[in-house]
Amino acid sequence: MSNRLQRNLEKAMTLVGQGRFAEARPLVVDLARKAPKHPLVWNLLGVIASSGDDHGKAARYFKKACVLAPREEDFHNNLGEAYRKSERFEDALICFETALSIAPNHAAAHNNIGATLNALHREEEAANHLAKAIKLRPDNHEAYTNLAIALMNQRKPRDAIPCFEQAMTRNPDDPTLLRHYGFALEIVGRFEDALEIYGGASGDSSPDVETIAARISIFEHQGRSREAWAALEPLLASEPDHPGVARQYANLARHVDRRGEARDHVARVLEQSDLSDEARQALLFGLGNLEDALGNFDAAFAAYALGNDLARYQYDATKSLAEMAAIEATYAPGWQARLAMASIRSEVPVFIVGMPRSGTTLCEQILACHPMVHGAGELTQISGIEKSVVPAELTTDTLDRLAEDHLDFLQDQGGAAARVIDKLPHNHRFLGLIEQLFPEARIIHCTRDPLDTCLSCYFQNFYGGHRYSFDLKTVGEHYRLYERLMAHWRKVSGLNILDVSYEGLVADQETVSRAMVEFLGLEWDPSCLDFHRSNRPALTASYDQVRQPIYSRSVSRAEKYAAHLEPLVAALEGRDGVCAA
Repeated sequence: MSNRLQRNLEKAMTLVGQGRFAEARPLVVDLARKAPKHPLVWNLLGVIASSGDDHGKAARYFKKACVLAPREEDFHNNLGEAYRKSERFEDALICFETALSIAPNHAAAHNNIGATLNALHREEEAANHLAKAIKLRPDNHEAYTNLAIALMNQRKPRDAIPCFEQAMTRNPDDPTLLRHYGFALEIVGRFEDALEIYGGASGDSSPDVETIAARISIFEHQGRSREAWAALEPLLASEPDHPGVARQYANLARHVDRRGEARDHVARVLEQSDLSDEARQALLFGLGNLEDALGNFDAAFAAYALGNDLARYQYDATKSLAEMAAIEATYAPGWQARLAMASIRSEVPVFIVGMPRSGTTLCEQILACHPMVHGAGELTQISGIEKSVVPAELTTDTLDRLAEDHLDFLQDQGGAAARVIDKLPHNHRFLGLIEQLFPEARIIHCTRDPLDTCLSCYFQNFYGGHRYSFDLKTVGEHYRLYERLMAHWRKVSGLNILDVSYEGLVADQETVSRAMVEFLGLEWDPSCLDFHRSNRPALTASYDQVRQPIYSRSVSRAEKYAAHLEPLVAALEGRDGVCAA
């Protein structure tokens, strides 16, 4: 390259570095014509194209740079970013992996591969790369945001909150970031903190529609339906086509006796062709709820089915079966004589387990009304411990340390409460580890008719939290695995386990409630019968149910949808052949 071309290249690099892309472009185009074998020229063209959001053209330029300089990690990283922004996620992964094979400590590539894995719903892998990106560059606020999103998608909002706070030190006024942070606060029950955050998003005086919708959601979760409706009603006039407005209308319609009007409104908004898949999915589940409440069961099922079809989550029943077999092998009969146990004895931990939608929230709400019980909601600490240890290698000293740390955490949550409840339903997978840590822990196992349970999961938009739930076949397969593992624990566990039938609780609330309180080793308190009057926030999909007296309309719900349930029935009966015991 001549001296003149070299000077032009250096000038172009300076202009691009300053963000003066329009000035740089003619220089770089001329360089590409006169020095077509110089990889940096094509990389600069890619950066300029990316600045104008022409990611397809950018990818072509970056690819030429990679061909000319295959060992330049930055070029592969840039090509991966162009693919990611074009939603060519698998191609993007290859590029980021190539960059990391050349430079394992490339912080930007770790961040970018994490963001790509988030988009592919591979959040655990994403979190590992994003943690590495932050370790390499502690000031990488984008990586904090991406890690927070990965943790939220793993249902770990408490872990996500500090990451959002770190990200906000760089972008304190970003309304999208503020809403994500507010949503995390909402999930853990910090409603007033979330409302304060939403008040800061876009300014108090003129918040955007999504921010107002987020506020409305909190009002509804708090039982403040009048305030929620007062905030929504003006939006129905000013922003009727906004999907966030329609979504909140679907949620609030039952409180103002406008289900029919809300159903028609949501249906009209769904006719828009430019809705994102996420917005369309949320509206379809809302439409299904409205049609179900109106008694239009075929129309309701059609809406739920379309909503589930939009889910991009994959459930691998064969992998889940292998994991189940490994648990059974680790905790085979007589395992207590082979594996270490903690020497600490505490009756504080209580675990409510079972399938989602089986009455776990209702049981927690009843018990949490007892003055000596604290309901801590769905905690992820036990699953976190399970991921970090090998049960067969644990010593008594290690178990004691883990148990003490967890008891300290429970005390932080419940103060002086004699019992602290963790109601994460899928803790049923970890009953062996729970027994190693807390041999005197009590387990309340919630059961419900299998068809009703599975159908209720299918009708609930878990946003990826339960990947099996988006297909009738896979929810049935997962149910059989859950059932099989609970049968295993009944044979090998030394824990105190109380089975609580949802149907039995609905039929005789006081008798079953008294049995649960007695099982916890506590004196009866009549406030448990008035659980629906509690101001305690419920943070799961059943939050509205537990603000009402017990009702029976969810019993035998599947009968109304019998014509649509053959794939589920086949899976529950084992006719798919996947999850045979």
